[in-house]
Amino acid sequence: MAFTQTCLALLVLVIGVAQATPTTNFDKFFPFWDPMLQEILRENCSSEYATYKTGEREPGSPLSGLITPVINCILETLPEFKRPNSAPAPSSLTLGSTPAETALLGLRRPILATLLALGSPSVAIMRTSDFMTTISELVEKGDTRPTTIRASRWRYVTSRWRMAMSVAEYLVTMLAVATVVYLAYQLGFNAVVMLAPGTIFLLPLWTFICIIIHLGGVLILYLKLHIDHKTPCAQQQKHDFRPAHPLRNHDSSRSDDSLQQQVQQQQHYSTAASEPSKVGILRRRTTTLSQEFTPAAFQEPTRLRWRRETILVNFLIWLLSIGTLVNLVLGSMIFSSLLFFSVRDVLLIVGRYFVSTLICRAIVRIELSGMKECTYYEPMDDEDDDDDEHRVMRNSGAAFETIPLKNVQHPYGREVSG
Repeated sequence: MAFTQTCLALLVLVIGVAQATPTTNFDKFFPFWDPMLQEILRENCSSEYATYKTGEREPGSPLSGLITPVINCILETLPEFKRPNSAPAPSSLTLGSTPAETALLGLRRPILATLLALGSPSVAIMRTSDFMTTISELVEKGDTRPTTIRASRWRYVTSRWRMAMSVAEYLVTMLAVATVVYLAYQLGFNAVVMLAPGTIFLLPLWTFICIIIHLGGVLILYLKLHIDHKTPCAQQQKHDFRPAHPLRNHDSSRSDDSLQQQVQQQQHYSTAASEPSKVGILRRRTTTLSQEFTPAAFQEPTRLRWRRETILVNFLIWLLSIGTLVNLVLGSMIFSSLLFFSVRDVLLIVGRYFVSTLICRAIVRIELSGMKECTYYEPMDDEDDDDDEHRVMRNSGAAFETIPLKNVQHPYGREVSG
């Protein structure tokens, strides 16, 4: 009984808040037009503004019944040449990261991926096939251009600089998030959206809906990929990184030297396997929480394997593509219907969104560039078939070669003679 009463009280509270009419839209405008618009409200629209501030609507009147007279009065008083400057053009709405890129980063650093999604609310629109295409390029081919960093350069980054790199990523990302959230607050409470002038939630809704889209990409990736966090031992790595063809020289010493050179060459490209004995705050085997604060290039190796196609995954990918389109359309409609902004105000708003988006985009690309140094790809239909395949290879004396992402040229591993 008490639980039912509590639910009813919460329902009444939510309905009351939804029906309440906000009266903060004209308290403060953006800097360049604020003095002029405040003077118009005092001198020309005082009666309409006073009625609006009471927040009392007549029974049966729409939510915009109070704010519409104030808007009409301001537009009638506003000089004609300034009216076209009222609506900022929707810019930088497709500059953000794709859900596939954010999902890949979310496999290793979910908190950072969430902050990056919030710091760049514009989501790149994608078709249904683009999600799997992007994942295939990044997972199978290690394609992280144009910010690819050579593995040899990752190896010389010390533990202290790795920690500094992680802290810098979080500081810059949180700065971008703070900028976007504050803009959502400003535009929500101190701007008028002609799409729904009696509301204040459209800009915050558009800002936070991107998180749902990116989380959907993470869910799809978990359903599509099998993640194996086991680190291959050094002996297994020597066995796996054999040359693609048998050595034709029957001299055992030359064969051993060639094999050793091949192992050293493969280990040169793998940052995570190059120094397994070093233990530090950003290099030791840790839990998911500690890996969150470790740049992806310096984490323990992880194997990714494809799962079989399912109807559920394809349906979710289709929903995700629709979500990116909804995000673009909603953002365009909201930004194109904002009123009472000068050109300089518009440039400041767009510039802040643009810089925040570029910062988050750059961090995503750097992390993806580092992920390929400690991520391995293996094809897999299902676990049973995979176990049978390994059993057959052991019986036949064959070894399955695990290939770092940056060296994979095709979606399948290679079998070599033992």
